[in-house]
Amino acid sequence: MGRLNQKINFKGFPYVKQFIDYIINYRMENSVEELSEDDMLKLKNDFILLNIENIENNYQIKQERKIQQSNETISSEYQHKQKVLRRIVKRIEENK
Repeated sequence: MGRLNQKINFKGFPYVKQFIDYIINYRMENSVEELSEDDMLKLKNDFILLNIENIENNYQIKQERKIQQSNETISSEYQHKQKVLRRIVKRIEENK
């Protein structure tokens, strides 16, 4: 029926809903019934150009989060290995 389910979760794809809204607005403003594949590619490119700063900022934030999580994981593993090594050294010293 051409209706979008409002209960769809776009959390992992923040631009999908914005892009769908962009297409709907384009179709309404230009009284377009059907969009060809070429029209969709043009709209996609236009949408990306309009939102390039937000896309880059979100990408940068996501990359910084990944780096932070990696650093935390490495630090946690390093601390764990230090504890294990201390226990091993302690056992060796106790057995002497």
